[in-house]
Amino acid sequence: KDDDSVYVLSAGSYQITGSAMNYCRGLTSNYTVDITKPVKLATAVDAISFLRGTALTHAFTDDLSVNLPTATASMRDLTALGFVPTRIQTDMRMTTAFAVQNTSAMQYATITYYRVYAKSYCTGCAPIAELGRGTCNLTMQFNATSNRLIVTSSHVLGSQHDLGLMFARDVYSSLASILKYIAIFIAVGGYLASRQTIQWSDTNLEKVETIWNRLAKVVAPQYFPYRSHAIRGDVFCYNSDYFVALYVVSILLDMNHALVFTREVNVFNEYSNQFTMTIQLFALSTRMLWLNLGIVKAFKVLLNLVAPSVYSGESRAMQFFNFSSVTTLYLTVVLLFYVPEYIEYNNKSRVDVTNKMEALDGQFVDFFESFYIRVAPAIAVGLLVNITAVLLLDHLVFYPHWQKLKKNSLSRQAIFNSTSILCEFVDDVRTVNGDTLMTCSARRMSTLQWYFMHHLRCFGLQERDLAKRRSSTVPNKQSDPSRTQSVKTATMTSPDLKYTVGQDSNGQIHLLDDQLSDVKSLVLNIKVLRDTSLVIL
Repeated sequence: KDDDSVYVLSAGSYQITGSAMNYCRGLTSNYTVDITKPVKLATAVDAISFLRGTALTHAFTDDLSVNLPTATASMRDLTALGFVPTRIQTDMRMTTAFAVQNTSAMQYATITYYRVYAKSYCTGCAPIAELGRGTCNLTMQFNATSNRLIVTSSHVLGSQHDLGLMFARDVYSSLASILKYIAIFIAVGGYLASRQTIQWSDTNLEKVETIWNRLAKVVAPQYFPYRSHAIRGDVFCYNSDYFVALYVVSILLDMNHALVFTREVNVFNEYSNQFTMTIQLFALSTRMLWLNLGIVKAFKVLLNLVAPSVYSGESRAMQFFNFSSVTTLYLTVVLLFYVPEYIEYNNKSRVDVTNKMEALDGQFVDFFESFYIRVAPAIAVGLLVNITAVLLLDHLVFYPHWQKLKKNSLSRQAIFNSTSILCEFVDDVRTVNGDTLMTCSARRMSTLQWYFMHHLRCFGLQERDLAKRRSSTVPNKQSDPSRTQSVKTATMTSPDLKYTVGQDSNGQIHLLDDQLSDVKSLVLNIKVLRDTSLVIL
């Protein structure tokens, strides 16, 4: 019967490589049986897992080596030693039917067994189940007087153990899937739009733009039928606020299932490595790359709110929250490969109390002290350390490159004046006669304005050099009309004209000529038609 409340995931098939994978041990027991028909054996053991410490305490204290509990420690003893209950579990093993002979001689059989290992991570929480199927060697002796079957069970070296995981389907998983689809739609639609030349947008204070119009422009802006070659697909996604935010939220919503799957599979994969499962574990771990992106973007927004700058390029801290390229961004993924081992290290100090040792009824397991939630701070610290280390390396190794980028107005919009965290799409700068210049086609510039204003949050900081130049040109405002007309003509035709990119207080991206006049869409559209190159200072 189909049940929409749960779903089952295949978690691979593993070869039994040694005693560490002896999952047959649980069948060793004495059974009362009726040998007139095929016999089926089953066992069930209830337990509560107690844990102490996290990766942080393991690294900076000696909690792994001192005040350790004895093998017979009770739950009260464990609590006194600082252990907390983190998981409730029931381990059930069931065999297929096999025949037992009516003799007291030793009997042997190789049978198939099934395992249902149900686990709940707090009192009242919906459980998950580890599903297994394998092969065991049974050594048996039957007592006809008492109908008792004494069974010793051991693993079959080289046999296969099939693993599956059953999860409860909840609204968070469904919502996470919906958010992922929306994010992918925005990424695909936005990137396809960015391949065209988006029309330049002028400031219009009289026009009120609704939120629906702004959202529509994210994936369907007005454009010219010319290729812009403004931004690569990977850079587009990693920088887009919409894509990163939606993906981060979706990952957080189903993070519990991902962590459980990662940890459970890693336990088996550690002893019997399967290439396909290793790839899956790596893929699940690299999902945290989006958390890295979200954290860096959040720090840029927070820094702009808490310690706002007056001018773009003024904040030294803001520069730090930027990656120079996709390559350095991918360096943060290297350590993410060790997330499964990191989770195990967090829960290394573990003791299981079974129902054979004492009654488990009445023991409460707090959600916030559960198997995975309790280690969330340690995982967060690990992510922050990982990001910080890579960013420091990036800014130290490429220090001269960062110094050049800071001197160009378009690069500064990405580094200091927006939520962009990847500067590779505006890093093609060069130094000419002491000026840091970027040659950018009008088509590319027009598309970049759309990208900054509709996929990033612009902070609206002024350019310091621009403010100085404006103040120095105030006395020259009254000029001859014929000279003004010649300047406008030069603005449209001079190949040596240098432009500056800036923002107004509303976050609108402006292109200014050497007379600090705002280049309007009419002028820029002509440049787009001619595929003119702009030199940006």
